[in-house]
Amino acid sequence: MTDRFRTINAVQWLAVIVLFASFLLVYATTLPDMIGRWNNPDFSHCFLVPWIAAYFAYALRYKLRSLRLRSSAWGWLVLLCSGMLFLAGKLGSVETLVYISLWLSIVGMVVTVLGWQGARVLAFPLLLLGFMIPLPFFLNSLFTCKLKFLASDLAASILEFTGKSVHRAGNIIDLPNMQLQVIDACSGLHYIYVLFLLGFIVGYLRHTRWSERLVVAAATIPLAVLANAMRIVGMAWLCQWLSPKAFKGLFHDFFGIFIFVFTIVTLFLFSSLIHLVRGKGLTKKLIDGKKFEKDGGAGSLLVNPIHVGVAVLLMILTWSVSINLNMTLISPSHLSFAEFSGKMGEWEGERFFKAKR
Repeated sequence: MTDRFRTINAVQWLAVIVLFASFLLVYATTLPDMIGRWNNPDFSHCFLVPWIAAYFAYALRYKLRSLRLRSSAWGWLVLLCSGMLFLAGKLGSVETLVYISLWLSIVGMVVTVLGWQGARVLAFPLLLLGFMIPLPFFLNSLFTCKLKFLASDLAASILEFTGKSVHRAGNIIDLPNMQLQVIDACSGLHYIYVLFLLGFIVGYLRHTRWSERLVVAAATIPLAVLANAMRIVGMAWLCQWLSPKAFKGLFHDFFGIFIFVFTIVTLFLFSSLIHLVRGKGLTKKLIDGKKFEKDGGAGSLLVNPIHVGVAVLLMILTWSVSINLNMTLISPSHLSFAEFSGKMGEWEGERFFKAKR
């Protein structure tokens, strides 16, 4: 092993570039469709996910440079699974399967080029990329409806406990001087998406055990539900001093931002509580790139063009099969009305033709 990181040669670089180009070929239409889904307010945070994942991958570069990385044929299996998901999603018109196959293809390319050792180092950025996959429409609508009624019920219970006169009917909360309606945009689902992503990142940066990281991430779900209910409770109490018109527009948005910031602070306090229970201090710096830099980065990367070449063939095979599926028009066989049977059991109809006027 030399004292400097040995990188791949021009031929190996070319193989990696061709692999990336084949990935873009397969998902040329999927990427714009998925980005279009991000325009939904519930998934607007997805625009930041690739950049955040890229930052963590960049921060881990020194650790990668300290290892002897070798390409792996195991990436073929991952790419094969992603191709099957892609075709199943196309055949069944289930776009979520296609989006999952896109993420799995990225994992497969990393395993193919860097091997399992490199994939383990980049495990967190790769998992983070999974947050860019939007949920199916029916699940998003289902969660929105459930959370809307849950937030209304929880807010009404808290208001009754604090001595407020309130009557709830579904997602409508009647107060003495106004009526609050918890609409879809106020269901708190966006809170859950963003806080779960943030909890995943906070858990990674402030904890070393995966069990603690998962606890921090999971805690964001009830925390987001409670925060949304407290936002409704706060607006119900403030209506005693403010007119109903004041709750629309800027004040409504500002109050939501205030509750969200308070929730983030609570998340950090919960993370600190876990360290306090364990009797250990906070993790100072989980990604210490300088430590690996001082080691001289005496690693190497060897990419077998055969490994990459087979991966490219799998990508192209997936693309060609999907093209043939799109070009094949399946026309189910059917009978014309004149050939349709007019007999059902013992009943038999009589045919007659209506004269044209």
